Amino acid sequence: MHAFPVPWAGRSLPLVSDQEFAGLEDWAEENGLQLGARRSLRDGRPDDGLVVCTAAEAAATPWLVDLLSAKDALAPVSVDDGALRALDMEGTPSATATAAAVALPNAAQPERPLLLLVLADAAAAEEAFDSFTSPTLRGRLAVAVVDGAVTPLPLRAGS
Repeated sequence: MHAFPVPWAGRSLPLVSDQEFAGLEDWAEENGLQLGARRSLRDGRPDDGLVVCTAAEAAATPWLVDLLSAKDALAPVSVDDGALRALDMEGTPSATATAAAVALPNAAQPERPLLLLVLADAAAAEEAFDSFTSPTLRGRLAVAVVDGAVTPLPLRAGS
């Protein structure tokens, strides 16, 4: 799977979100992403696109619960009791995160992975959009904002 921004740049990217996050459109444009048609989280797991949600929304959305659960192990983050947690190499929640950006596989179209942005809450959007820039995301499959710094995921010992 390609890392940021390769599989999402240069095409209209479907947006899956139930909220209007201030700064999302500017963030997308500054990072070479073109947002396309919007759909709801309730419409089920998309095959392609950008998913932006809060930890509470993720915890209330069955297909996101599956993606963020240990049984699937697709994402190196979890949503525990409403908190966004970064996982370590063993899949153990190890640090509270303000936001996470994760590339998720798409079996039907491997060249079009899903880009998932999970925010601790709506107020975390500004910090996430300021932190998740092309230089901090470039070449990464997953990162989180932990203690104000962008950190590659999964966390390594001592992170």
